[in-house]
This record gives sequence, C-alpha cells and structure tokens, in this order.
Amino acid sequence: MMNLTNPAPTTYEQIILDKQSVPLIEGTTMKVVELVMAQKAHGWSPEELHFQHPYLSMSQIHSALAYYWEHKEVLDADIKRRGQYAEEMRQEAGPSPNNRPLCTRPGINCQSCFDNLQRFFHPLHQQRQIVLHKIFLCLLPL
Repeated sequence: MMNLTNPAPTTYEQIILDKQSVPLIEGTTMKVVELVMAQKAHGWSPEELHFQHPYLSMSQIHSALAYYWEHKEVLDADIKRRGQYAEEMRQEAGPSPNNRPLCTRPGINCQSCFDNLQRFFHPLHQQRQIVLHKIFLCLLPL
C-alpha cells in the first residue's frame, strides 16, 4: 500500500514522489512508469492514453511523459527490473493449467475446430447445431 501522507513535490506540476521516491501522477495512484509502460507496449499517443485512462487529464499525461523523458535512464531501469521480475514469477509458477490444447478428443485437431466454426457462422449453413455439437465435444476434457 502506498503511503501518500507526505508526498514530495517535483518541478513537474502534476507529478509527486511517494515515500520511496516513486513518481506518481498527482491525485491518482498511477505511477509514471505504469503510464509509460502502457504507452510503450501499445504505441499509444497521449490522446489514446487519455482515451484508455479517462480519469487522467491531458495535462497529467503530458507532465508524466515529460517527467519520463527527463528521468529516462532511471525509469527505463525500473521498467527492465519489472520485466525481469515478471519473467521470474512466470518461470516460478510453471505452465498454466489453462494453457492446454483446446482439442482433447482423439482424431480432432484445432484446424477442424476452426473449419467447423467457420461453417457454423456461414449464413447459408443449415446444420449449425451439428457443427456446434462437434465444436463443443472438441473443447471438453477427456
């Protein structure tokens, strides 16, 4: 939990530092690095960032991006550290039980499911119930 009882001001009007000197967008709990990571991951413009995060003003977004460019080396190191931590946690957790092949029935593969799905959504197809039944069987575990 962030302790914002005595946030430190910065020279950026919309940016404050918490007790651990992490830059936050004032009036929110969003870290500057989180906004930058979203921009980098999706290639979003400031306007798109505002669309995706409507609780942030354009002034807050531009101030956060300006802060990032002035402190790029430090924040890029933080982004790298976060990525390494996420990868370590992913490795430690092992494979997800949800990351299994969709097709578990013998003789049925994902391509046949895809073909059946295409036929199901074709407006002229008359046997939609049969196709849906085949797809459903393919998704069931053995």
